[in-house]
Order: sequence, then C-alpha cells, then structure tokens
Amino acid sequence: MLTPYQGNWTNKESAHLLRRTLFGATIEQITNATTNGLTQTITDLLSTYNVSPPLSYSEDDTSVNIGETWIGVPLPTIDRQPAKQTRYNSLRAWLIERVTQHNTLSIVEKLSFFWQNHFACDFLSSDPQGSYEYLMLLRNNCLGNFKQLVKGLTIHPLMLRFLNGHSSSKDHPNENFARELFELYTIGKGPQIASGDYTNYTEHDILEGAKILTGWRYRNHSSTTLPQISSYFTASRHDNTDKTLSEKFGNAIITGNGETEYADFIDLIFQQNEVARFICKKLYQWFVKADVDTAIVDAMAQTMITNNYDVTPVLRELFLSEHFFDIANRGTIVKNPIELMASMLKSTNSTLSNLNYSEQDNYRIMLVVRYHIKLAGMEYFRPPNVAGWTAYYLEPSFSDLWINSALLLQRFNTTKSAIIYSGFSNHPVNDVRYKVDFLNFLEQLEQVSNPSNAETVIDLLETLFVCKPLAVNQRNALKSTLTDGLPDFEWTAEYTDYLANPDDTTFSDPVAERIKLVLAQLFQMPEFQIQ
Repeated sequence: MLTPYQGNWTNKESAHLLRRTLFGATIEQITNATTNGLTQTITDLLSTYNVSPPLSYSEDDTSVNIGETWIGVPLPTIDRQPAKQTRYNSLRAWLIERVTQHNTLSIVEKLSFFWQNHFACDFLSSDPQGSYEYLMLLRNNCLGNFKQLVKGLTIHPLMLRFLNGHSSSKDHPNENFARELFELYTIGKGPQIASGDYTNYTEHDILEGAKILTGWRYRNHSSTTLPQISSYFTASRHDNTDKTLSEKFGNAIITGNGETEYADFIDLIFQQNEVARFICKKLYQWFVKADVDTAIVDAMAQTMITNNYDVTPVLRELFLSEHFFDIANRGTIVKNPIELMASMLKSTNSTLSNLNYSEQDNYRIMLVVRYHIKLAGMEYFRPPNVAGWTAYYLEPSFSDLWINSALLLQRFNTTKSAIIYSGFSNHPVNDVRYKVDFLNFLEQLEQVSNPSNAETVIDLLETLFVCKPLAVNQRNALKSTLTDGLPDFEWTAEYTDYLANPDDTTFSDPVAERIKLVLAQLFQMPEFQIQ
C-alpha cells in the first residue's frame, strides 16, 4: 500500500492534481478542490458523466440535418463519400470540443485518451460509426475493469479490421493481434532471453494465440442500409483444436470453446501478475513521470490484483499518496500538444466571440484547433502506429519528444498568433473566433482574490499555469509587463478605473492589453510547457 499524503492541502497541491488529471483546470476548479479537500476531490475526479453524441455540421451529409446527430443514421446512397468524410470530421471536432470546452471535474477525458494511446488504432480503418463506438467503448470503460476492456477491444470491429482479425481463419491464422495482445496490450515483452523467448511469452504463444482468435469477423462496414457495424463469430472459420501454451503460462491448454475461447485465453494471460505491473507502469508514467519508481508500481500492481484488475482503486490510491505529491514529481512531464492547447484555452475560460454561434460554427472552429494541435505534433484520432505516440514509449526521451526546434516554434506560433492575438476563426463562413477573453479571465480571477494588486495577479497566474514556483526574476519580469514598468500602484489605479467604468473602452482596453502581454510572455516560459 502506498503511504497516504499527509502534507498541506493548498491551491498548489490541488492545481498539481488537476493539472495531471484534467485537460486544463480553471482557477475556480482549483480553489473548489482546495475547499472540498483531497479525498472528496478524488472522489469527484474518479466519477463518470454522460456526453452528447457528435453532430452533423455540414450540408455534405444529406442523411441528417445540421445540428442533429448522425450516430445510428445510415450513410446516404448518393454522395456517400463526402458524407463519410463529414462524419469523420464531426468526430474530430467532437473530440477537440471535449478536451477544450468542457469543464466537468472528471478524469474521464484524460483517462480515455490514455486508453486511446494504449489501444492505438487507425480510426480511418473503419467507418465513422465504428470509430465512434470504439471511442465510446474506451470512454465508458476507462475507470472500469482492465480485463473486461481487453476482452471488449479484442472482438471490436475496429480492432478486427485494424490488426487483421477479420481475415484470420483456421486455415490462415493471422498473428498480428495475438502479437500486440501480448506485447502492447497486456503483459509486455520483458528482456529477450533467446530467439523467440521474450521473458513473459514466446513466439509459440503468439502462434497458439492466433489460432485461438480465429473466427471473428465484422459486418455492415460502411453500410448504407444499416447504421452500425458489428462483430460476429463464424464457427467454421475457427480453429477448434486444443492449443498448448509455453511454460511461461504453465503449459496451459486452451480447449476448443468456440466464440468464448478468446475470453478463456485472456483470462489465462491475466493470471500472470506481470500484466498488472505492465499496465500500472504505463499508468504511472502517464500520471507521474517517465522515470519509474519500481516500488510504487509494484504497490499499484498489488492493488490492481487484489481488486481483480479494476482501475479505479489503483488510481485512487496513487492520487492519495505521498509519492504523487512529492515536489520532485512535479514538472516531470512535458505537456503534449492537446494538454498545451487545453491549458491555454480552458484555464482562461476562453469562449467563442459570438455567443449566438451555431454548432456548425463551433465544429468548424474545433477543426481549426485540431489542425494546430496536429502541427504541434499530435493528431488526436490517429496515433502514428500501433504502439501509440512515441512520447509515451520511446526511452529515454519520452515526453521530451514533444519539444524540438520545429515543434517548439509551432507551439510558440500557436500561442502568439492563434490564441493571444487573432484567435481561431471559422472564416470565411463568418467572423466567430475562439480566443482568450482577457477581461472575462480577470473576472474569473476576481472570484478567488483581488486582481487589483499586481503581486496577487502574478500569484494567481503562477498557481494556475506553473507547476513549480517561478524564480524571483521571472516573477518580476511578468509583473513589469503587467504594470508596464511602472510602480505597482499604477496597475491598481488602472484596474480600479476599469472596475468603475467596465463598458468604457478607454479604461477596459489598457487592462485587457496588459493581461494579454503577460499571458503571451508566460505561455512561452519553459515552466509553462511542463506539468
């Protein structure tokens, strides 16, 4: 069992917790977490919530009206390809909307993304309906039982297509999924002992596993008459002979068991304690740091085994631990492009400039945001390969891979031009923009403390955006930008005048300009790029 955290519970600690578990936290969420206490906050974080399905946003999909969901609606028989592409784009926009616009205090979005990376698929290998169903399987089970999630993914249509399970038969068993089931999804290779012997399994186990998994197929792919693809089992294509695994699994025999044989196989794999260590190591690296503390991971694994592979007890124990809040474990992860974008947009309570915007406007802008995230190195919806993003498995760099000369320039350009200055626009449709509303941001800060004091403003920005205290010279530089190099009382006077005349641009514009310049400076600091 991990040692429970007994230290101070202030905005600094709650901000660290929310930074790691949410895609961008607001100052209100941080202060509420501090007020509610650690235990209640973690209870809230480890809860699920319902989401609305993606909507149609383009006339290219003639089967459904704009603003209505296309989920469960067959593709049109005419102009089918443009409608299909529109639905893929709708899914992309829906995903970005989830991580940049919704402020529910729940780990679901961050953890769903963890599983999307762990069970990486090419979402364009199926149809939009199948991709949505796959995403929802991850989402609905992200806090549930890991073993059951593996079983669900094994026979999901998207995975059957992606790793060739659909074409695997008793005459020609395909090894692709069996190999990744061992190596990437459940137990991991371990050090290679000899040719075909990977410590935790052997090539023989892959061959036998491929036979076990034969017979599963999917139907209605890209159907124009039925709205949903589904998996099914064909007994005549299944190898129903007994399969004997290696000594790694006690030479266990999987007897022919038809359409439930794959579940018997997964149950056998999960009898190995290394499965818990393997997935707990990945959870640790996702939420704590890449440099693994073996003793902590072993304790997490034991908790997972004790709870029959349920994920929630493991995360609860980790987030309640002394280890998680150790100052040495803060600032150990470079923000991925989605985390970077969300920490700028969500943490500033950014909104679309026209409050009468349509869902069509919103989705189009979300696609622009997605494009900028892609330029920064991450295409949410399409991991680069079956192992996911390299920043989560390539040693020893890990998340440092998000920072290189080209990607760093793109991160800075996005910060300056798209967020701080022009904003994301759906032009030429109309002039709705998605950017920081600096005066609204100040109003959010007012709910916590009085931003008429220059030092207080810097304190609040440090809590919200920086995982470790800034150096004195950094704070002074930010404060100098805020006060335009003048004494602190000048900011106080300027802000007080604005409060007395909030609708007069003579007073509001200078205040907004100062905050804009401070954020532009802060967002390019190395301390902001990490969490």
